[in-house]
Amino acid sequence: MLILFFVKGFDLWKNKPQTNASVAPTRVAGFESKMLKDGVCQLKNDSVLIYLKNLNHFFTTEHSPMICWKGSGYAFKKIEKKHYANFEFYTGILEKDGSKIYAAWWFESEKIRTIEQTTWRWKAIKNGQNFKLININTVDEKQLLAAIYGWVNPTK
Repeated sequence: MLILFFVKGFDLWKNKPQTNASVAPTRVAGFESKMLKDGVCQLKNDSVLIYLKNLNHFFTTEHSPMICWKGSGYAFKKIEKKHYANFEFYTGILEKDGSKIYAAWWFESEKIRTIEQTTWRWKAIKNGQNFKLININTVDEKQLLAAIYGWVNPTK
């Protein structure tokens, strides 16, 4: 496994692969879409704010909400692992100046959802799966669960 890691890493360094811009959808029904710097796609409507961050290579950072939101002045409270529809995700409450944001996040490819760094990185190395970080935010806990349900079970 360690040899595969080094061979794959050397190949990526030598060939300088392109950013996987196709992973994050830029259009989702009912959401206004905006591309931000560093390959982050922002989707929002009146009650939900979603950030999608492409994870272009197994060795890249994942733009964790715990770091990003703290950088915007928010404090994380009550971080928990939760389960829904056969996948695990993190939730937390962000607080700033008396306001609260309910957040959820996980990693996702076309085939799997996970919160495990080792899982998405290994799948990216072994199978070439393209992952993205999903970060869903609302001002109400029930809206958060509804938004997660809507993301996991989109209507066609």
